[in-house]
Amino acid sequence: QGLALDSCISDRVYDGSPVGVILALQGCFGTALKGGDEGEKDGARFDEDLAGRLTQLLAELSPEERDGIRRFFVQGIRSSKATSSPRSAACAAVLSSLPVYCYHEASGNRRYAALQADSFLSPRGVPVDALPGNFLVAEGKEYEEFLAHFGIVVKTAVDVYTDHVLPSFSSLDKATRDLVMAKVVDELPAFTLSSESKTLALKETLRSTAVIPNSQDQLRKPSELFDPEVPELLALLGEDCFPSRKFSRGSTLQVLRDLGLQQTLTPAAVLAAARSIEDEVHRAAEEDLSDVKCGRMLQNVERRANELFRFLDRQTTTDGVGSQTADEGGFWERLGEIAWVPVHGRIPPARYLPWPDVETLSKDACHVVAAPNRARPPDDMWLCSRTLKVTRVDPHSDILRQKLGWDAHVPPSVLAQQLIGLSEAMEKLAGDPHGVLRNTLLDVVPRIYHQLQAQLAPDDDEDKEQAEEQAEEQAERQGQGQGQDQRKKDKEKRLRTLVACRDILRGKKWVFVEEAFRDPKFVAFDAPEASQQYLFKIPQDYLRFSRLFSAMGIRQEFEPQNFVDVLRALAETQRESGNLPLGFREVEVALCMLSVLGDLAILGEVADPTAHGTIFMPSDQAVLYPASELVFDDAPWLSQTYRNSKTVKFCHSKVKGNIARVLGAQSLREKLLSTGPVQKLPCPKPAALSKLLGHTRVGDTLRDIFEVADRYACRTVRVLLDEHTYQEQSLLQPGLADTQGPALLVEMESVRLETEDVVKLCAPFNCVRERGGMKIGVDPQAPALSGAGLCSAFRLGDVLQVLSNGEFHLFDPLGKHLHQLEADATQSPAASRSASTARRFSVTGEDFMTKFPDQFAPFLNPNLGMARSAVQKHLYIRGNTILRIPLRRVGGGLTRQPVEVAAIKRCLRILYANFAEPFLFSDHLAELEVHWSRTAPSSARAGQAGEKQPPPAQQDDEVAGKPISCVAFSCGIVGDWGARDLRAALRKNQDWKKRGIATIFKAFTPLSEHKLLVVERRNYARSEGFWEEATTQGADAALDSLEDAGKAPKGPKGPRGPGGALKPELRTCRDTWLLFSVLGSPSAREGACSEAIRSRGLIPLISIAQHMAREGEVSSNGLAPPSLSRTDGRLFCGAWAGQRSGLGCHLDAPFLSHEILRCVPVQGATNMGRDYSIYWKDTLSRWNRSLLEDAITACQPQALELARNELRRRQRPQELYRLWPLSFTALEPVDAFLSRSFYSKLCSMALFYSKRGFQPASEGQFHSQYLPPAVESFLEASFTLHSVPYQVAEDLKKNRVQTPELTPAMLRRHLRDAFRGKGSRSLLRSLEEQHGLVLQLLDFCVSDSQHEGGEPDAVTTALWRELRGVPLLPLQDGSVVCFGEAGGGGAGGGPPR
Repeated sequence: QGLALDSCISDRVYDGSPVGVILALQGCFGTALKGGDEGEKDGARFDEDLAGRLTQLLAELSPEERDGIRRFFVQGIRSSKATSSPRSAACAAVLSSLPVYCYHEASGNRRYAALQADSFLSPRGVPVDALPGNFLVAEGKEYEEFLAHFGIVVKTAVDVYTDHVLPSFSSLDKATRDLVMAKVVDELPAFTLSSESKTLALKETLRSTAVIPNSQDQLRKPSELFDPEVPELLALLGEDCFPSRKFSRGSTLQVLRDLGLQQTLTPAAVLAAARSIEDEVHRAAEEDLSDVKCGRMLQNVERRANELFRFLDRQTTTDGVGSQTADEGGFWERLGEIAWVPVHGRIPPARYLPWPDVETLSKDACHVVAAPNRARPPDDMWLCSRTLKVTRVDPHSDILRQKLGWDAHVPPSVLAQQLIGLSEAMEKLAGDPHGVLRNTLLDVVPRIYHQLQAQLAPDDDEDKEQAEEQAEEQAERQGQGQGQDQRKKDKEKRLRTLVACRDILRGKKWVFVEEAFRDPKFVAFDAPEASQQYLFKIPQDYLRFSRLFSAMGIRQEFEPQNFVDVLRALAETQRESGNLPLGFREVEVALCMLSVLGDLAILGEVADPTAHGTIFMPSDQAVLYPASELVFDDAPWLSQTYRNSKTVKFCHSKVKGNIARVLGAQSLREKLLSTGPVQKLPCPKPAALSKLLGHTRVGDTLRDIFEVADRYACRTVRVLLDEHTYQEQSLLQPGLADTQGPALLVEMESVRLETEDVVKLCAPFNCVRERGGMKIGVDPQAPALSGAGLCSAFRLGDVLQVLSNGEFHLFDPLGKHLHQLEADATQSPAASRSASTARRFSVTGEDFMTKFPDQFAPFLNPNLGMARSAVQKHLYIRGNTILRIPLRRVGGGLTRQPVEVAAIKRCLRILYANFAEPFLFSDHLAELEVHWSRTAPSSARAGQAGEKQPPPAQQDDEVAGKPISCVAFSCGIVGDWGARDLRAALRKNQDWKKRGIATIFKAFTPLSEHKLLVVERRNYARSEGFWEEATTQGADAALDSLEDAGKAPKGPKGPRGPGGALKPELRTCRDTWLLFSVLGSPSAREGACSEAIRSRGLIPLISIAQHMAREGEVSSNGLAPPSLSRTDGRLFCGAWAGQRSGLGCHLDAPFLSHEILRCVPVQGATNMGRDYSIYWKDTLSRWNRSLLEDAITACQPQALELARNELRRRQRPQELYRLWPLSFTALEPVDAFLSRSFYSKLCSMALFYSKRGFQPASEGQFHSQYLPPAVESFLEASFTLHSVPYQVAEDLKKNRVQTPELTPAMLRRHLRDAFRGKGSRSLLRSLEEQHGLVLQLLDFCVSDSQHEGGEPDAVTTALWRELRGVPLLPLQDGSVVCFGEAGGGGAGGGPPR
C-alpha cells in the first residue's frame, strides 16, 4: 500500500515504474483482489476473469516482447525503493500470474506461462532436453533472486538426475539419453566429492534402472551387460550384450564396472549368450533388412554359436561352468530349449540326405541355429535329418553330449519319419541305379532298426517276462509293490510309442529289402522265390531285428492261396457295394496279386493258378471279373472299335499281357490275327547262322543281296538307309517294338519271291557249298549262290522282314520278338520265345495293312516304290520284294556286336566309290539307287543358335518327327549291253564239254571276247561328305553346309524330290571298263569236265574287268578330276563280289568261294623270298586253282594287251601300269601265281612304254635309279628308256626276271665312244652347250663310286680314266673341259685331290 502511494500521481494515474504499471493494470480492470487487503496472506492472486483477460492479451505478444516485459519487472522491482521483492499479495499475485515466464520443453522447445507452485530453476551442466516441463529457463543471478521470493530455487544436478531425469529416462529420445548418460557417467566421480549420500542414491538408481544402451540401442541395466574388454566374452556374446560403442571407452567402462557391468561368464551369462543368439536370428528374420545385411548378421550368429559351443565343449572337458553336476536352477534344461546350436539350414550336408520340405523350411525363422533338444550331432544326421536339425559341430566332450541329451537313442517317431524320407529319396533316384545312395543305406538302415528295436521291442523273451510277472505278484502279496507302477507306466508308454510309429509308417515303404524300400504288405519272413519281384522276405542279415518287424506287423509267409483269397475278398466287397469301381489302393493291391500269381505260373511254381479258385481281374472300369471273361488289349489302335461293345470286357491297362494270358484272359491281337491265314515257317537256328557268318563283315551283306537280286533277273535295286524310329503301337506282336528303329531296306523291283524261295534263301543249310550250294533264281541251270543269300541279313540285325508276293515274312532266330501263337495258356512267354520263330502273314487285303499301320510304315517310305506306286499297296506287294533289316542296337545276338548307322554309311560310301562293281559281271542288274531317310528336326531343335532354318517351302513338307528322305546317289549301265551279251553268248556255248573221241574230229580252242562297259553314277548329294555326316540335318541345311565349306558349287536350288527333300542338279560320273572273257581255257576246262565239278553245272568262263577311264565328274573347285587310282581288285563270282585279290583289276570265274583260302603253307618253292606254296586239298580246291592259274597266267597278259591298245587309243598309254599285277600288293592265294615265269612272259610282250611306243622289255633299258628330266631327255636320244613306274621294275627284280638297265658304266662307255668318233658328235656339241646338264650327267656317271674323300682308291682311279677325254668337267668360270685336259686332272692324269 505504501509502494502504491509512492507510485500514485493522481487518482488512478500512476508513474511508469513496475509497481505503477501493476497498479494501473489492477485499477484498469477495476476488480478487487481475492482475499481482501494486503494484510491478508501473500498467496492472493487475481481472480480468474482478470487472469484470463491478461493471458489473452499477452498471448498476442511475441516471445521477445514477453521477455522484455519479464526483464522490465525483474530489473525495475530490484532497483525500486523497496529493498526486497514485492511484499504485498496484490503485487505478487500480479507478477506470478503474468504468462511471461519461460519454461523448458522436450526437444529443446520453450513455452511461456505463469509461475507454478512446483517450478524449479535448472542447474548448470544438466542437458536441458532432459528436463521436465516444470523447470524454468535460467537467466542469471538477478533472475534467481527474483524467483527466490516466490519460493522457486535452483536444484542440484544430483537431485535433478535422481528425482526428475532418471524416472522418465526411457521416454527420452536416443540422442538425449546418450547425452544425459554421458554427462552422468563423466560427472559421477565429482558428484561423490560434493555429496556422497546423494551420489550413493544416484548409483542405486542407475543400477536398478535400464539406462545403458547396447549396440541395438536397447536400454539395459549395467548388470545385464558385459565388459567388452574381456576377449572371451567378446567372442561368445553378441553385440547386444555389450554397451554401445559410446559407452565402451576406458573411463566410462570403469564407472560401469562400479555399477555392476559383468566381467565373467557365469551359467546365467551362458543362458544370456544363448538367448542373444536366438534373439538376433529372430530379429534378422522379422526386420526388413537387405539380403547383404541379413547375410552378414546370420554369419555373425553362426560364428558366435560356434564359439559358444566350443566354449561349452572345453568347459565340460575341464570341469568348467558347463560341468556342474547339481545343475542349479535347471541350467541344462533351459539351455536345451534355447535355439543357439549352429545347424545346417536349407542345404543338407550330404547328397540325397532326407531334408524337410520347402514349406517347413519357409516357416522356420531360425534355420541357422536350433535348440539342442531339436537337433542331433553330425554322426546321427542319417537317423534324424528329416525331422531334427543337424548340427555343424560335433562335441568332443562326452559330458556335453550327455547333458544335451545326445547320448540317448533318437526318438522312435523321428526314426520312423527318417525311414520315410530315405524311401522317398530312393524313389526320386528311380531306384538308385548307380548305387549313389545304396551303399550309405546299407550302413544307416541297420542303425535305425537297431534303435527302433531297442525302444519299441527291447526284449520279449517269454520266460523272462513270466518271471517278472511272478515276481511282481509276489511283491504285491507281500505289500512291497515299489517300482511296479513305474514298470507298468514304462510299458504303457512303449505301447503308445509303438502305435504312434505304426501310424506314421502305415501305407509307407519302410522295409529295406534287396537294396530298396518295400511296402510291408509285400514283405514277410518267408516268401516264394518266384514272387521275389513283388513279394519279399526279410534278409538273413536283418533277422536280428525280428522283434521289431514282428511288433510292426510283418507276417511270417505268403502262399498262392492268399493271393487268390485277397482277390476274391476284393470282388465280394465290390459286389456288396453295388459293383462300384475300386479305389486306387484296391486296384494296386489287385494288380500286385495278379503279378505274383502270373509270375509263379510262368516259372512253373504253380501248375494251375485256377486250381486255387476263380481268379478275379480288374477291368478297364476298375471292376473285378473272372479272368476268363476279359480280353487284354494288345492292339490299342483297334481296341476303340470294341470298347463300346457290352459283350467285350477289357483288362485293366496295367495288367501285362503275359500275366493276363497265363491267368486265363484272351488276347485281342490274336483274335484279329486269327481271322486271316497265319503260317508257321521254318526258321534258321542261331548256332548255324553264327557259324556261317562268324568271319564275315557288315559290307558283305549288300554283295550277297545284290547276287540274290541278279539271280531273280532284277534290273533295279533300291537301297534305303532309314534312320527314323517309327511308332511301336500297332504292330503284329508287341515284341516287335525293338525292330522299329534304324534299319536297312532293299527293294527288288519286279521280283516275286515265293514263300518257298524266302525260306530257302534264309536257310544256312542251303548255303553250305560242300553240299552243292543254293540254286535259286529264274535260270535253273545257274550255279549255286556264292554268297550267304538272305542269311547275310543277320549280320546286321537279329530279325529279317520280307514283304513279297502278297506275303509278309518275319524271321526271329533268337526268339526274342515273336512268341508262339499256338502256345497254351499255361506256357510262359519265356518258354514260347526260347525257340527260333518265323511267321508268314497274308497281306492280300488292303485292310490288313490298315489294321497294323505302324508295322508297315517303314515300307511306305516315300523313296520306295510302294509309296510312289499308282496301284494299291497290296497289289504292288504281289509283284515286288522289299527286305527290311532292323539294325542290331546292342551287343550279343547272332554276331555279338551292335551295328551302328555309321557302319552302314561306311559301307555305302565304299559302294559310292566303287559303284561299278555290282554291274561288271552281273547278268541282269542294271540300275541301283541309294536313298537316305531320317527324322525331321523338331522346331525347338531347329531354332537353336548356329543351326540354319529350312526354307519356308521345306518347312511345310518337313513335319517334326516325321521321316524325310532324299536320294543319295544312283548308278547304272548306260549305252549298249554288248559286254553282257558277249558273256551270255559264251555261257551258252557247249562245245567245251566235248570229251574223249569227239575231240579227235574237232579240238576245242578257247574262245575269247572283249567289250567296253560304261557305268554311270548320278550323285544327288553333291559330295561324298554326305555319308560322313554323323547327325541328321534338313536337306537344305546339308547343302548349305556343303556350300559354306566350298564343297559344292553355288547356285539356285533344284526341284524337290520325294518326301519333300531338296533335289539338287545331278552330277554325273561315267566309268568305262574293258571286259575280257575267255571260255574253256585248258586248266579250267579240264576241271569243269571232271565228275565232281560237272554235277554242279559250272562253266569255265573267266572274265577280267579293267578300269579304262572316268569322265564327266567335276570337282568342287571346277578343275578336272585327278587321274584314276589303282583298282582294288576282287575275286567275283558273277554278281557276288568276294575277297580282295590285290591285283589292279577284277577277276570273275565260277569260284567255289568257300574253297578259295583252303590251303596250307608247306616247305617248298620260294616266291619273293618266302617259303610259300599252295597245297590244294581236294577236287573242289583244285578247281579254284585251275581257275586262278588260267585267269592270271593265260588271261591276264591278253587283258593287258587289250588295255594297252585301248589306252593308246585314248592317248593315255602310261596308265597301263595302273592295271599292272604287282606281286608285293597281291594277296593270298593270288600271289602264289605271280611267279617268275609269269613275269618273264610279260617281259616278252610289248607292254613297256617308251617314246618309241610299247616294246618288249629286252628292247629297251629300265631305269636303275632316278634320273632328272633333263638327263632322261638327253639319254632318250641315244637309248630306249622304258617309262614305267619304279615299282614295276623293282617287282621284276624281286621275281628274278632279267631286265636290261641303264647303268652309269653304260653311260660312260657311250660318252667315251661318242668322243672318239664312234658315236654322234651332235650329242657332244649339245653337251658342251648345256652347262647345267653336264653336272647332272656327271653325278649319274660317278654314282656307282663309293669313294667319300681322302686318297682315291683303285675303283675311283679306273672310273676317272674311263671318263678321260669326255667333256663332263665343269670349271669355276662356267666353262666345260674334258677329263685329262689342263686344270682337269691331277699329276699323271689321275683324279685331282
